[in-house]
Amino acid sequence: MRGASQAQAVVVISSRSSQPIEKIAAEAKKTPLWYQVDPEPDMAPILTGVQRAVKAGCRVVCLTVGAPYRPASAGATPNTSGAAVDQVRRAVNVPVVLKGITRAEDAKSSRRQGRSGNHRLQ
Repeated sequence: MRGASQAQAVVVISSRSSQPIEKIAAEAKKTPLWYQVDPEPDMAPILTGVQRAVKAGCRVVCLTVGAPYRPASAGATPNTSGAAVDQVRRAVNVPVVLKGITRAEDAKSSRRQGRSGNHRLQ
């Protein structure tokens, strides 16, 4: 984090980080922070983590879509529903971008639903 801060590079922090978001954010002096999450069947803990990250200084939430972190047999779904995206969007007042869209039709569908990936870093 210290090196990225000196370079003023954007850092995407995983919700699965071994360090607390507050500790990481405390080292980010000039660095724009983004927070990356994976959807889960129970979104309540995800939403709590997203709110905590924004409170710590994260400017953007990056929601992974398209491929589960865990195997489907563990309960993850292969595609994130629009409901999960909307839950994250309602939970915070920062841009939510989608990571992992690989098909043009999925991008078009997201755009039609008001989900745009356009975001300026500064």
